[in-house]
Amino acid sequence: MKEIIATGKTVDEAIEKAVAELAVDRDLIEFEILNAPTSGFLGIGAKPARILARYDVKKPEDKKEEAPKKEVRVQKPKAEKKPVKEVASEPKAEPKKATVNYEEDTDFVPSENGVQFVSDYVKQLFELMEMNVTAEVTQKGRIISVNLTGDEAGNIIGKHGDTLDAIQHMLQLAFNKKVKGGEKIRLDTEDYRQKREKTLTGLAKSIANRVIKSRGKYELEPMKAYERRIIHSALQSYPMITTYSVGVEPQRRLIVAFKHRNQQNQEAVAEAASEE
Repeated sequence: MKEIIATGKTVDEAIEKAVAELAVDRDLIEFEILNAPTSGFLGIGAKPARILARYDVKKPEDKKEEAPKKEVRVQKPKAEKKPVKEVASEPKAEPKKATVNYEEDTDFVPSENGVQFVSDYVKQLFELMEMNVTAEVTQKGRIISVNLTGDEAGNIIGKHGDTLDAIQHMLQLAFNKKVKGGEKIRLDTEDYRQKREKTLTGLAKSIANRVIKSRGKYELEPMKAYERRIIHSALQSYPMITTYSVGVEPQRRLIVAFKHRNQQNQEAVAEAASEE
């Protein structure tokens, strides 16, 4: 087992440094956040993000350990093949994303002044904040995307995107009140949301492998609803893993738990019955 500690202005940056130093596939590394970054007060007392990255040199052997799980002596030979069907059927979860993909909503009729309202609002907002930020506003389907660029664009992100989300929420409220067109506002800067999704997906896979080894469960730190959905989605293809949320907002947490043999068999039987 090889372990290193990496730091960065953000958790994403620290993870990228760890991946570069270990020089192995990102999916083979387990990450643990030791300290979240803090901005301090007016830049004073700011602290970088610190993560612990682990790489198991014997990782390929882990897959061998999972092989005995296919031996279900209690079940008939046909039952042993059913978990395989479960894995193959996981892609069926993909269409569920499409049903909530507002970019593909071709039947939606855009508001006449929706994009213009967002452009003017964002421009005035950052002028009042005296920040050198430029906004590129585009629309696809029901989604109005606002991409921020400029020397100070990175300062808008905040811890785990809190500031970015707050501005997006405020913009959405103003849009709903003035335009009332039904569009969804998506605010981003420096591709933060894409990088965050990639980080959470890598974290989810790392935790899943750890849970499969321990046959236990792992409780993540509180996350926003859309971040929990990213974790759920990333682990849909793991037949031995189940995910669920506990608590109430804003302290709602995601649990990644091992799905024991009887649960796997019950789901396999239920799936087989639905196919008959």
